[in-house]
Amino acid sequence: MPEAALSVSQLNEYVKNRLNQDPLLKNALVRGEISEYKLQAGSGHAYFTLKDEHSSVSCVMWRTGVQRLGFTPKVGQKVVVSGQATLYPPTGKYQLVIASIKQEGTGDLFERFNELKNRLLLEGLFDQAAKKPIPLKVATIGVATSLSGAAVRDIIKVARSRNPRINIIIAPCAVQGRGAENEIASAIERLDNDPRVEVILAGRGGGSLEDLWPFNEEVVARAIFNAKTPVISCVGHETDFSIADFTADLRASTPSNAAELAVMDVKEVTQSVDHLLRRMNALMISAQQNRRLRLSAIQRAYPFAHPREAFIQKRREELEAGFEKLAASLKRMKDKQLSALESLGRMLESLNPENVKKRGYACVRTDDEFLTDIDMVEQGQSLTVEMKGGEFGARVTLVRRNT
Repeated sequence: MPEAALSVSQLNEYVKNRLNQDPLLKNALVRGEISEYKLQAGSGHAYFTLKDEHSSVSCVMWRTGVQRLGFTPKVGQKVVVSGQATLYPPTGKYQLVIASIKQEGTGDLFERFNELKNRLLLEGLFDQAAKKPIPLKVATIGVATSLSGAAVRDIIKVARSRNPRINIIIAPCAVQGRGAENEIASAIERLDNDPRVEVILAGRGGGSLEDLWPFNEEVVARAIFNAKTPVISCVGHETDFSIADFTADLRASTPSNAAELAVMDVKEVTQSVDHLLRRMNALMISAQQNRRLRLSAIQRAYPFAHPREAFIQKRREELEAGFEKLAASLKRMKDKQLSALESLGRMLESLNPENVKKRGYACVRTDDEFLTDIDMVEQGQSLTVEMKGGEFGARVTLVRRNT
């Protein structure tokens, strides 16, 4: 009956009281592995997650308890905690309020990380001599990441702001969870086999150690190391380090930073060229003025006879002609550079798939790849069609091949 219904606050308070009255939960001993440990700067309270192979629970330890610990808990560390299971009524969040923490050793994930890191280090996968340089001028970049994450949006936004004509090829893949490491490795291999791709960006946004773990798997490290195309890793935030970071040709602190490292800023290049040309022109004018001043000083110091004055006049004309020739040469150099830049812009514009869509064409793809041949299409297959203004799903009802 509506009259007997509990409010959310009443429900949460009731559950909290029931938890607090359970003698087993008042001082529970729980064994697990620390994940996502954060010490709040202002209050001094510690917030972390305790997990095992199948479950996890949120934990909080108040400042007085943290101060009595005698050590700093770390992510991946195995511990036994004692505390009370309770519920925070305003959010309905179940958590453990920790009274003490005892160390049991390093967590399984951390041990696996160090074991693989040391083994690949001995094999030479991290050697600086094996790393490939990142090209200065790039027309096409490949991105191995999830289509649903913020990383791909950040990369596209930063890359387009630096070079609106940059071509971006995305190889969608899962970036967390079971089997994600195989999808990441496969995406890197697909981009490496695409002759258009000049640099590969592989990564994802921040997360817990478990979320980032696929980038700590050996299959991903070997895919990066074996790639002929330079690879920039961009896994998590600036403080996160993965096996992929050690193996990649260049490590970026974030996905946005990876786009900055891979894509040349066209505006900065144009400004640098203009600044260089202005400096060269100023130096040329200064040199010309200095030569004229020196020549005038010589004429005043030595009043030559008429034939010698004619000789000086001739040399003056030759000097001025030389400066004019130099000025013309510099102008040709500038025009050549600007022409090359415009040619590059036209080339990049012709490669822009958005322009093709504006002419009425569309791109057809599955979840994993774009379809470029009728032999890649099957009856009943589910496809995604991209065209100007958006995309829509479709199912193949007829396949007709040209004879």
